[in-house]
Amino acid sequence: MESPLKQSAVSDIASESESFRHARLRLTLLYVSIVGVIVLGFSAILYMDVKADFADAHAHAGASHMFLHGSLNQFFTQIVIVDVGILIASAFLSYVIAGFTLRNIARALEAQRRFAEHASHELRTPLAIMQNQLEVFLRAKTQTRDMFENIAPSLLDEVERMARMTEDLLLLARMSHGHRALTDAVDVSEILHHVVYRMSALAQEKGIALNVSETSQTWVKGHGLELERLFVNLVDNAIKHTPSGGKVLIHAEHAGALVVVTVTDSGSGIPPELLPHIFERFVKGDEQHGAGLGLSLVHEIVKFHRGDIRVESTPGVGSRFIVSFPLLSIQ
Repeated sequence: MESPLKQSAVSDIASESESFRHARLRLTLLYVSIVGVIVLGFSAILYMDVKADFADAHAHAGASHMFLHGSLNQFFTQIVIVDVGILIASAFLSYVIAGFTLRNIARALEAQRRFAEHASHELRTPLAIMQNQLEVFLRAKTQTRDMFENIAPSLLDEVERMARMTEDLLLLARMSHGHRALTDAVDVSEILHHVVYRMSALAQEKGIALNVSETSQTWVKGHGLELERLFVNLVDNAIKHTPSGGKVLIHAEHAGALVVVTVTDSGSGIPPELLPHIFERFVKGDEQHGAGLGLSLVHEIVKFHRGDIRVESTPGVGSRFIVSFPLLSIQ
C-alpha cells in the first residue's frame, strides 16, 4: 500500500499535468483565434472586393446576371473551404507551438518541485535527529550535565550541517540568477595554494598525499572567494572518496587561451550510470557524504565564470575533474 506522502506526490504530478494540458489548449485557442481573425478578415475584404468587381462587370459589360451570381457563389465556397483548411492546419500547428512554448516552463516547474522535495528531505533528516535526541534528554527523569554533554556534539554537528546546506542553497540561487560583471583579476595558482593549505589537515588526518603544481600565467577574470569555494569543494570531494594511503593531485596550467585546472584522485571512482548526472543537485555517489550540493555548486560557479568542467572516472581507479577558464593576459 502506497504511503500518503507518495500518493500526494503522484496526485500533485497528475494535477500539474492536467493544468499544463489545459494551459496548452487555452494557448492553442488563443493562437487559432488570432489566425482566424486575420484569415476571416482578409477573406471578407477579398470577397467584398471581388463582389464589387463582379457588380461592375455586370453594369458595364452586360455580363449575364446568373453567370456572375454563380461565379460569385463558387468563389465564396472556395474561400470558405480554404479558410476552414487554414484554421484546421493552424489549430494543429498552434497545438504543437503551444507545447514548445510551455515545455521550458514545465521543465522549470518540475525542476523546482524536485528541488523542493529534495531540500525538504535533506533538512528533515537533521531536524529529526535533533528532535529525537532532545526528546530523549527532556523525558529523562533527571537531566544531568553529562547527559547534555553527550548529545551536544551531535546537535552541533547537525546544526552545522544545516548551516552548510543553507549556505550552499543560497549560493546556488545567487549563481543561477546572478548577473554580476567579472571584473577582478584572479591568480588561480594562488587560490589553489591557499586551498591546499586549508585542506592539508583533513588530508593528513586520512593519510592522503595532497600536492599542487602549476605553470606560469594562470590569471582569470572572476571572484576569488567563489573560485576558492569551487576548488575547496572539488578537493574535499576527492579526499572524501580516496582511501588512506591514496593521493590527490592538483595541477594548473595555461593551454592556449585557457587556464586548465585538473584535480585527480586515486579514490573509488564514479559509477558509469551516475557520471552523466554528477553535477545535478542532490545527486550523491555515497549516501553518507553531504547533501549532494557540492558538485552542483561547482558546476554553477564554473558556468558563472564562463568556464567549462568535465569529469573522467574509472571505478576502483579514481577520478579526474578538468576545469577550464578563459585566460586573462596580464601585461
